[in-house]
Amino acid sequence: MIGADDQRRHALRLENPLSNEAPYMTTTVLAGLLKTAGRNVGLGAGSFGLFETATVTVPSGAGTPILPVDRRPSVEEFAALDAGLPAQPLHLALVGVGEADGSGWWGEGRGGQGYDAVDAVRAVAGSVALEVTALPADLAPWHPGRCAELSIEGDVIGHAGELHPKVCAAYGLPRGSVAAEVDLDVVAARAVHLRRAPSFSTQPVA
Repeated sequence: MIGADDQRRHALRLENPLSNEAPYMTTTVLAGLLKTAGRNVGLGAGSFGLFETATVTVPSGAGTPILPVDRRPSVEEFAALDAGLPAQPLHLALVGVGEADGSGWWGEGRGGQGYDAVDAVRAVAGSVALEVTALPADLAPWHPGRCAELSIEGDVIGHAGELHPKVCAAYGLPRGSVAAEVDLDVVAARAVHLRRAPSFSTQPVA
């Protein structure tokens, strides 16, 4: 579903991968999370949400030089080495399957919508006092017309929305499943404040 010219297809190949089935450095967290969601559906899970944070690798295109071993590399050679190293931003991906609001004795549930994924990202950004702007976008693996480009103060942080039906079928997910992926490094760089976790006493309750 990802186009041939999509930046996420430009991945670094490992010389000695742990598995021949996965020889490339990942450029997106969402692909692996969709596989995990599909396994959960296959095991009988109906409505659930998953998330994952992990670094991705974005090749710079500069290439990494081979440094000499018979002497200490020069400052320029170290700079060339640093320039060739790929960026590894921290990403957050999430997937929602089935009902967003569960059904029960209180009434029927509500199926997930694309804006649920957008709202989840807004909640993450809101925890550090940031506001997310959502604009219509068209990007795989999301459904055309049901995808949003997310940004903070003009900086694009990622995308969210309803997954394309073909993607849902490929991963064994029900139609209408939603997902999002954002760059947490951009969010952290613009964070207004970080909330400190509360401290708890290690003493037993008296």
